[in-house]
Amino acid sequence: MAQREKVDVVIVGAGPAGAIYTDQMTREGKSVVILEFGPDWDNNDFISSEIWGRRIKHAPRFELAGKNNPGHGFNAGWGTGGSMSHYYANFPRLLQNDFKVKSLYGKGLDWPISYEDIAPYYDRVAHDLGVSGDAEKERRWRPVTDAYPMPPLKTFRHGEIWREAFEKHGIPLAPMPTGINSVEYKGRPACLNDGWCHVGCPIGVHGTPQWSYLATAREQKAEIRPFSYVTRVLTDASGARAAGVEYYDDKKEAGRQPSRHDGDAVHVLRALRQGPFGQRVRQCVLDYGQRPQAKCGNSRCAARSVRCAAERVHAARVTRAREAELLRRGNATAGKPCRVVEPER
Repeated sequence: MAQREKVDVVIVGAGPAGAIYTDQMTREGKSVVILEFGPDWDNNDFISSEIWGRRIKHAPRFELAGKNNPGHGFNAGWGTGGSMSHYYANFPRLLQNDFKVKSLYGKGLDWPISYEDIAPYYDRVAHDLGVSGDAEKERRWRPVTDAYPMPPLKTFRHGEIWREAFEKHGIPLAPMPTGINSVEYKGRPACLNDGWCHVGCPIGVHGTPQWSYLATAREQKAEIRPFSYVTRVLTDASGARAAGVEYYDDKKEAGRQPSRHDGDAVHVLRALRQGPFGQRVRQCVLDYGQRPQAKCGNSRCAARSVRCAAERVHAARVTRAREAELLRRGNATAGKPCRVVEPER
């Protein structure tokens, strides 16, 4: 098994979360390797076709755990950028009362943070990715801390009909903030309004990790290894701290990628499914070697930096035998970006 040179940080998955981690770590001078299961997409790869577009949405066959697993949703992603490669780029914000539903309405639970706590990060992401909108028109619903970097997208006649009808009934509206360029932004052109957002934008209008966080991380010498199928998080001798990962590379050869900064070095950030209202189900498919007691979210877990924010978390363990079986069945489809296989039910 090939042993790679140590790096400061190993990140598994080049989707939105992995891309932000990579950008932040490289800005702090860390050496970073991203192991991505799918291809390293370039906007020139994208074709405005429903048939072609399936390959950036549905990863090759994978395993789902749990008796009532959630299935494989539309908003899964394969390759760099993850599901943001083909999202519709709507960027509504949570409002102040969303954080206090228990206090205000006696339902659910209050968040331990407030809108004011995360508002600066909303604004930062808007500028990082490029969001078009009219913050002043949203003032009736939320405090405005910063304007969007671009004006709203063009409204077409069918949208104007709805807007006029709502105004006649005294119902206030505001343009939907979108991660799509209404004007040229950071060297990327304005949208052509051709309606192919959901299969990948070939001209780079979409505010995605490829043209933002991953682009700046590459400038800082971050390394992205596509078609890398991670099978195991390695731990140190104590079994309490992460020390790297094992994975199969694009040639289907097994290797190890060790990390220097144990404990905080391995980030497993694979979004399995995002529902229409933003719920995410994260699946952790890892083998912790001699530590079968480790569970996702447990403080003893080697990948304790994973936050499984979902109604249900589906976790599974992959043994050596199972790992080999998965490879035989084609889970590690290195070099085959065109292969689309629906998951078993």
